[in-house]
Amino acid sequence: SLGTHDFDYYFVITATNNAMLQTQKTFQVTVDCSPPLAGHVHDSLPGETDTDYQQDFIIYASWEGFFDRESGVMFYLVTVAEECLTLDSMTSLSSGSFRTNTTSTYITWEATYPGTYYSTVVAFNRALEPSEPVCSDGVTVDNTTPGLREVVVDNARLKPGLVRDGEGNVWKVDRNGYRQPAPLCRNVSREVEDIEIWPLLRLPNGTVHPGYINETGCQLYQELTIRIYLSEENLLSLRWNGE
Repeated sequence: SLGTHDFDYYFVITATNNAMLQTQKTFQVTVDCSPPLAGHVHDSLPGETDTDYQQDFIIYASWEGFFDRESGVMFYLVTVAEECLTLDSMTSLSSGSFRTNTTSTYITWEATYPGTYYSTVVAFNRALEPSEPVCSDGVTVDNTTPGLREVVVDNARLKPGLVRDGEGNVWKVDRNGYRQPAPLCRNVSREVEDIEIWPLLRLPNGTVHPGYINETGCQLYQELTIRIYLSEENLLSLRWNGE
């Protein structure tokens, strides 16, 4: 016969031998047709703040709120991958991903390369019914240093001059600290390590100024002396771009 959800059924088994001695055992079976209720997944250890970005390759995930009233949660299926997964896709992972069954409420795993990783958790009750998969909002592993470029000191002045970047491109830096191409002035330029800190001179439409210096014009400039002058100001104003 068919059982009813959330009912307890008792099976009594009695064994009798030829001497009429008996042993009796009672077994309880609870019918649980409903899956566990889904909870929440965090990119952090239990009790810590959810992480969105990190430079460490150790990935942490924890979860709470998964619940099954009838038979309880038996174990969790957990994956860490570069996307949120369905239950079917959790069984066939690509390389660079992680999967485990656990009774704990957190995992740690070491990623092999930078990227964004999502932790997906499915709870199974004692009837092996799965919950809906729950995915974290992801954590990005980034081991690259940020870049600083186009630094502008408002109202600063310097003596115009020529610089050359590591790729051999020559630039004229004007009295306001902006640079424009000067390809014909290679012989009188100095090389600088980080050309990106000098802001590009742009036309009103936003395109880079093409530069107009010819070979004769190159004689008017020398190697740039990086010495910035600033008139007396009560407030120093700087602008920059980061990436």
